[in-house]
Amino acid sequence: MTPIRYHRILLKISGEMLAGSQSYGIHPEVLTNLAEEPAHQGTRLTLSAKADARWDLAAFDADVRKSQARRWVVYEALRKGGYYPWDHQPLRNASEQYMRNHMDLNVLEENKRFPRGE
Repeated sequence: MTPIRYHRILLKISGEMLAGSQSYGIHPEVLTNLAEEPAHQGTRLTLSAKADARWDLAAFDADVRKSQARRWVVYEALRKGGYYPWDHQPLRNASEQYMRNHMDLNVLEENKRFPRGE
């Protein structure tokens, strides 16, 4: 089998081409499906045969569905419990970060010194 040379094809279609003989919009005759015309049946059948030989669409569909089912299990597990961001944020008790009336200033200062006075 010949290795794939191109993985993607970019097709640029101008608005002028889609407008056809009109000055704006999309002309319906421009959008005719050439694959349905008898003159292009050979090309369509050749491309369909190559696609069928290269890709197993039933297996691809099964793989996608299995992957989606696994993600739903993980999603349900992640919704239980606490949510924490991915980047590291140390968990802090905000009520202990600032001076409050219930804190003794001497105890607070003693805990900040090293070595601690014991």
